[in-house]
Amino acid sequence: PAAYRPINVSGVKGVTYDPQSGSLISDTNTLAGVTYHVTSLISKGDTEAARLQAAPRAAEGTADRYLALPALHTQITDLAQQIVAGKTTDYDKALALQNYLRDPNHFNYTLNYDYNGPNPLDHFLFTAREGYCQQFAGAFAVLARVVGLPARLAVGWTWGEEVSPGLYRVTDQNAHTWPEVYFSGV
Repeated sequence: PAAYRPINVSGVKGVTYDPQSGSLISDTNTLAGVTYHVTSLISKGDTEAARLQAAPRAAEGTADRYLALPALHTQITDLAQQIVAGKTTDYDKALALQNYLRDPNHFNYTLNYDYNGPNPLDHFLFTAREGYCQQFAGAFAVLARVVGLPARLAVGWTWGEEVSPGLYRVTDQNAHTWPEVYFSGV
């Protein structure tokens, strides 16, 4: 685990950074008890919204793999279109999807979600209307792709527990999934 944009890793050998995935990659197995230190650049996000709103559409073919979808029920595609109706920028569409899924009038976040039946996306969006990070992130990514936003899922960790100022302990209990949308030039 590392916060996005690691710039230095110490305490473990053979670790590289893959900028494509934003991941630290080790040439050895990670074992329980391995301790290392990561220094990362953290964006304050002061200008992010303006940059995302101004981002041009992705060039044709640039992000095709992040637009691919299997056959979906029309109920899902109709929902995606309803959520972004009237939105003109990719940023506004992504924000509308986020706000819809975060709205407690529509969905409830719970760690006690357990569904292994058919059509899990349909079940989450239209029946259960509750879940945890995997359901929310997966639903967002599919809905985003339906409306033409290149999206993918990222798997990593939350910040963990701060054990001293600036030092965090991150364990498998901090595993997390979130969606990412591609914005050209950002």
